[in-house]
Amino acid sequence: MSTQLSTSSGKVILSGEQSAVVGEVAIVSSISLKISVEVQTGALDPNSPFTPFFENIVAVFSTQVQPVTEALSFSVTGELPIGSGLGSSAAIAHASFKGLAQRYQLSLTVPQLFELVQLSEQFAHGSPSGMDALAVTTGGLLKFQRTPQGLSWQPVVSTQLPELPFYLIQSGIPVESTKEMVAAVLQRHANDADTQALMKEVGALTAHILEQVSQNSFEASMIKENQRLLERMGIVGKKAQAMVKQIEAAGGVAKVTGAGGVGDGSGMLLALHSDQDVLHQLIQTQNWESYPIRLGME
Repeated sequence: MSTQLSTSSGKVILSGEQSAVVGEVAIVSSISLKISVEVQTGALDPNSPFTPFFENIVAVFSTQVQPVTEALSFSVTGELPIGSGLGSSAAIAHASFKGLAQRYQLSLTVPQLFELVQLSEQFAHGSPSGMDALAVTTGGLLKFQRTPQGLSWQPVVSTQLPELPFYLIQSGIPVESTKEMVAAVLQRHANDADTQALMKEVGALTAHILEQVSQNSFEASMIKENQRLLERMGIVGKKAQAMVKQIEAAGGVAKVTGAGGVGDGSGMLLALHSDQDVLHQLIQTQNWESYPIRLGME
């Protein structure tokens, strides 16, 4: 049988890292970086660390959509960095499920794909908010909130944000998994009043940004304020903090976008400067791995 190649966009969180898991509002966006997955006949590599992930993909598809009785292999390519807070596991799952649907000549709706990706995310991350699964399957700029009644989301209309020249800058792949970072924050939130208050602060900031964006406005200083809250949350390591200070010293702003990390790197930084050339020059001088991106891409 022929191979199937499917793609998916990654995502960034404009505001609401970690706090979304405890029910605060967040702003998430698909981005112009994509990942591709090829599905073909053949056994999975038993030595690959990704094999359990793809075994679960097949198991989810088999139980939720259609039994898979043949041996299948998956190969991943594309420009989206993996393990850096950009929703790569959700994007890979999304592309994989689309490829499996194509293989068996099935049509899956966006809500169906969301449910499948969310099941995969539960395997990968334990207690995901649903934000990554929603962002990669729906696309665009979204307001997101996890409520006792379920997930609440709606599109955010903005002509300004997609035009802003954001950069993603690699602060280092975290040694901690997303599952570990989320679990640590959840534990602190359950037992510490200061952490609970901090999450409320993040939610209030996010609500303010949403109000701005709904009026087709965006203050870059909100990124700086968001970063300070994430540092207080304890999800930003020293290396990332130092890089953010260098960007700020050059007149720009930057924040962690994702679950973060403290042992070494903290994943990708979402950076913005009123003069793109100044930021580009700093990136080149520091020899930072970087990616120019646009928000709201599908």
